[in-house]
Amino acid sequence: FAGRNQAQTDLYRMVRVFSDHDYEVTVYPTRARLDCTRKVIEDAGAYDPVVCCGGDGTLNEMVSGMMQRQDRRPMGYIPLGSTNDLAVSLRLPTRVEEAALRAELAVTRARRNRLLAEDLRMRRTVRKRPLRQRVRDRIADGWAWVMGCIVTYPKLIKNWKE
Repeated sequence: FAGRNQAQTDLYRMVRVFSDHDYEVTVYPTRARLDCTRKVIEDAGAYDPVVCCGGDGTLNEMVSGMMQRQDRRPMGYIPLGSTNDLAVSLRLPTRVEEAALRAELAVTRARRNRLLAEDLRMRRTVRKRPLRQRVRDRIADGWAWVMGCIVTYPKLIKNWKE
């Protein structure tokens, strides 16, 4: 997490929200620029989901690290930075407990969507499909993952359609 002063004050409340929903929580405070990206690339496979607390820069580092991985995990975001331009534009909650609950809901939905996509993929592999069909299925699976990631941001979808 970044934005250390605010995050340290609210850390217990964030951890409690995830613990109340049966998640085992590991906290990793970032120490330098690109530290979040490095940590996600190296260790995100051991966690499901990965949630960052911080500002726009921390979120950018988490997404950059996750996009460099082959096995991507559901991601959540709790805005705790000094400006939080993205969170303000998406009208994300500013209260820590509410933001943590929204992030938990998003990663739960993303996990469910990923499991559904894996189940469909397993059913499809029973019989051999033409190359065109397999390419379309891979694209659809990718979109299912992307939509699972942005389910936290319903305002983004609304603004995007406008």
